[in-house]
Amino acid sequence: MPYAALARYYDLENADFTEDLDYWLDLAEEHGRLHPDDRERWDAWAAEVAAVIRDRPERGPLEDFQVRLSEAASRRPERA
Repeated sequence: MPYAALARYYDLENADFTEDLDYWLDLAEEHGRLHPDDRERWDAWAAEVAAVIRDRPERGPLEDFQVRLSEAASRRPERA
């Protein structure tokens, strides 16, 4: 997901993405959209995305950050 699209939905400077991503994965699992056997892989994906977001530079150009975030979010876990 491109940075601009992500920024439309989240306050990138103040969000707790670990909790947000965990919530969405819980919801997907609860509604049968995520199989429990796949949860560990998606938790790892969420942790990687959250780590990139936490490392967002406070000032200066964001192009590198945007690329890293887009790449991390695009790497979906392989199915078992």
